[in-house]
Amino acid sequence: MSNEEALEKLRLVNVDVDASIHRFVHNIDMYVLFLKKFPSDPAFLELREALSKHDYDKAFEEAHVLKGLCGNLGLTDLYLLFSDIVSKYRDKNYLGMEDVFVDTEKKYTELCCLLNKF
Repeated sequence: MSNEEALEKLRLVNVDVDASIHRFVHNIDMYVLFLKKFPSDPAFLELREALSKHDYDKAFEEAHVLKGLCGNLGLTDLYLLFSDIVSKYRDKNYLGMEDVFVDTEKKYTELCCLLNKF
């Protein structure tokens, strides 16, 4: 699959490809390289583990990392979900963090499956 075909598939799932390419100084190859690396970043697994242990401080740190990664990569839907987890932590709504994580995990898995095809 060419980079252009891959980017078009991402646009269809609400990835802000154009703003991200601008952020990557119009270096499409570098942007695609970072997208391909996203599924192997350990932050998501660490977030899941922290939530399972009710370690909300660690969960906040990992969600904040993922929020930044998703923002930089234009992964809009995930960015909003991780932002919601961060907000819930700041409001001390720890059960809310866990509730949002259910939707986040589903969206994360779907997107990683797509990215792994590149």
